[in-house]
Amino acid sequence: MKKYISAILVPCLLMQLLSGCTSFSRISTDDFTHEYIHNKDRSSLEILTIDSTLYKIEHKSYSLLTDTLFAEGQVIDKNNRSEQFKGKIPLKSIKSIYKNSPNYFFIPVIIVIFAVAIIGIIYLGWFLSGKPNLTNL
Repeated sequence: MKKYISAILVPCLLMQLLSGCTSFSRISTDDFTHEYIHNKDRSSLEILTIDSTLYKIEHKSYSLLTDTLFAEGQVIDKNNRSEQFKGKIPLKSIKSIYKNSPNYFFIPVIIVIFAVAIIGIIYLGWFLSGKPNLTNL
């Protein structure tokens, strides 16, 4: 039974590690326009406007034209009501921008730690089960 549980949990954990290592970082509107123009980075965004409206915009579903952001996503107002949004947001009305980007450093580190832990557990289980006979070498 333990084998079946681990056969399900290990791939699920790996999938969570690979898809869950992201971080939100706050960027200014000037940095956002610079990254948009030069890097063509299309990470998902959370935009808070001056009137406390929150826009959640998925990656690659927005474009920037001079001083206006054209976007498609979800809008959440002051009363926590959520609805779909497709329209434009003037850059001068944006209070803060949070960019969701993958954390490329921690993904390989976590995978290596996870692999070493699994190998250690397997070796420890093999060693404690009495299989190795090191006295007859």
